[in-house]
Amino acid sequence: MVINTVMRRKDSQVDLQKCMVEKVIEISQAEFSALCNGLLEDKDYISKYKDLMRIDNNGITHCLLVLGSDTEDGILINSEGYNYACYSAYIPNIKQSVTLEQFPALESFNKRMIDVTNSIMNQAIASCEESGDPEYRVDINKYNRVGEPAVYPALIVDMLRDLGNFDETIIYSDSIDLMLNC
Repeated sequence: MVINTVMRRKDSQVDLQKCMVEKVIEISQAEFSALCNGLLEDKDYISKYKDLMRIDNNGITHCLLVLGSDTEDGILINSEGYNYACYSAYIPNIKQSVTLEQFPALESFNKRMIDVTNSIMNQAIASCEESGDPEYRVDINKYNRVGEPAVYPALIVDMLRDLGNFDETIIYSDSIDLMLNC
């Protein structure tokens, strides 16, 4: 995994500031690169939303979140009424968080798929270790429950392959056959 971040040297603690994102805007990748390399330069999109940015009486910083079109990262800005990024924080991988905030059902689906995949993986490995048989059949209907996001077998197979414990997978309408490399 590679993360873009700002590393600080010999800080004795992490000083966190509670920030409220008042507006999210997405700009071109060229504009985002220019912002990253010129935080103190006036920007029209900062000027347009400068009235939203401030620190309130409770110490909460109200900010503009600027995303680049071709990156997962963003910059959180409090202009303090100026047309440039008076205060800024580079936020790696924030675009996914913005999407999940916008679509809570997607976050629920992601969590459900991760939980089911981990459960299947753990059960398959335990079965293989106990019986010595590397073949394991998953009954998909067992995981589809009323009121919870539906389980998608093809995605489960892709996620299991990402974990790297399986040599072969076969998807049927109501089950998945796994061949473990245990």
